[in-house]
Amino acid sequence: PLTSAQSVSSMLAQQEEGLDEDQVEGLKLISRSLKRMDEMVTRILDISKLERVGNPHCKELINLNEVFEEVLHEFNEIASRKEIEIHFESVIYHVPADIDMLKHIIENLLSNSIKFSPRKKNIYISIEGQEGDIVFQIKDEGPGISKSDKQKLFKKFQKLAAKPTEGEATTGLGLSIVKKYTDMLGGKVWCNSEEGKGATFYVSLPKLKTDK
Repeated sequence: PLTSAQSVSSMLAQQEEGLDEDQVEGLKLISRSLKRMDEMVTRILDISKLERVGNPHCKELINLNEVFEEVLHEFNEIASRKEIEIHFESVIYHVPADIDMLKHIIENLLSNSIKFSPRKKNIYISIEGQEGDIVFQIKDEGPGISKSDKQKLFKKFQKLAAKPTEGEATTGLGLSIVKKYTDMLGGKVWCNSEEGKGATFYVSLPKLKTDK
């Protein structure tokens, strides 16, 4: 049903001629609402699937740098709407992982960073090798996370005290999905943050023994 509604909404939006300003804005509101609902349903289904399925059986050698570039291509426009600049330090590392899980981890963390960042701020992304692991971090200049909220991180349906800066939708599922996927890939995820000083999320994944 959502797919059908989105298709009709998209078709109407391409035929703005003859519509007044209020009708055009109404169509845009419908499109945004349908997109939010689609994201919510997708995340709920992701959680349900994770609780039924065990460890991934389709690991492959993935260029982590290429995955980041692909995700950034999708998110740069969203960030630009809030005049947020994303800084990415490109370093080539390969990790054995499930490509879909890895993309979901990056997408959820980057989406949160954008949602909770005020306008005209920066997001910093870097990748580095640490002994037997590859660690990437996503750092924002948002409101940070309180001590009480740190206890809620990575749990399902948890809404934090900090709110998206421009009313963006949030389901409270993104970080729990990140935690589930990271665990299934044999990695770790954690966060360093102080109130008023932004937040930095780290993901550590096992690297190939041949990588240095």
